[in-house]
Amino acid sequence: MRIRLSLALVFLSVLFFDGRSTHENQSGAGNCHSLKVSYVAIKLNAQRIEISLSVKGGEEPYYYLFLDKNNKPLNWEFDKNLIQVDITQVPAKMKVTDAVGCLKMIQFNESEIK
Repeated sequence: MRIRLSLALVFLSVLFFDGRSTHENQSGAGNCHSLKVSYVAIKLNAQRIEISLSVKGGEEPYYYLFLDKNNKPLNWEFDKNLIQVDITQVPAKMKVTDAVGCLKMIQFNESEIK
């Protein structure tokens, strides 16, 4: 129960954090600048796409959040780096938080769908 509460607090901070890049964690336990995030977006058919995030650096485990244009979550499975969505609901942003609280946010570019 304690771990779930801690994860919930991390995700609430991710939901409301407006930063556009990494930030140093408070404990200094990790190097937030080493956290790098990239993605691949593949069109599955005329209606659906799949987006897969890749993360390097930081400290595992990583937590993932896909946000729509209104900053509302498109997913509630924060341990999954893969999402399949309707073409009309592509994420505007994707956020990754590592185990020590380092956060990286990237913008989704629809022109990169393969």
